[in-house]
Amino acid sequence: MIKKFKTKKFKTKKFKTKKYKTKKFKTKKYKTKKGGQLYSINKELSIKPTGTESQYEAFQSIFAYIMAGDIDPPSAYKLLCLSSNIQLTNNKPIDRTTRNKKSVTNMISNKLIYYDNTKTTTHYIGYLNDEERNPYNYYQANGTQGFCQMFAYFLVMNDIHGFQIVDQSKKIDINNFNKLAINTQLCAEKAIKLLITNKDIYTRFEEQFNEIMMNKRLSLEDDHNDNRRYYGINPGTTCDKYIKDFIIINSDINNIKNYIVDQPLNKWNNSKPKQQLLDSYKI
Repeated sequence: MIKKFKTKKFKTKKFKTKKYKTKKFKTKKYKTKKGGQLYSINKELSIKPTGTESQYEAFQSIFAYIMAGDIDPPSAYKLLCLSSNIQLTNNKPIDRTTRNKKSVTNMISNKLIYYDNTKTTTHYIGYLNDEERNPYNYYQANGTQGFCQMFAYFLVMNDIHGFQIVDQSKKIDINNFNKLAINTQLCAEKAIKLLITNKDIYTRFEEQFNEIMMNKRLSLEDDHNDNRRYYGINPGTTCDKYIKDFIIINSDINNIKNYIVDQPLNKWNNSKPKQQLLDSYKI
């Protein structure tokens, strides 16, 4: 049993972002893999792209790596699930199909999150009161990495205010593209708030971040020779600095659209620039 987290002594005021004005930051142009489209890089932030990804994806990939469910000892994500009475498992649920829904029979509690770590990327699916809640069917682009573990968490906790269901039955248009960006932005905001208001969970997150900075492997499957460089983290970056900078980059919806437009989107030729979507916002 996990002790209840005491949060009253954990100060969060240092994470306020109103003092950070991104318009003053120097930027440079950076080519992405999708048709050579140019994105700006905020040189003042502690994380830089190491390949063809957008700068937002560089931040997101660190978060997703740390907040994995299959790290031992328990990851920050495992602690989050335990504190919320969520059953976290990598054992495939036993589906029982009914006329209106797909449900699962091997649930210990009424809240379960299943993650499949047998593939190249790990996807998380929530179950609430025996009903499947797959982020791909709600708020996240099909087949993308995104914040699936956090979307699954919020779906299971029924903390869904502000999220917008995306219609992926047809080609992603500007309206649904904007919804994907809004959902991603809100998911990051909610996730960061959970971290900085739960001392024990944040402490574990910080420990795992520091392991990256010290180039320690987080799992036996990790074959990154230099984690800090692999993730584009500036030398000397603290976890607090990473979180502050994540808040900054997440505050501009265009940064998130740069990330979303570079993902595989339904009915789009992902080997070419998605020009209609690119023209809908300021890069």
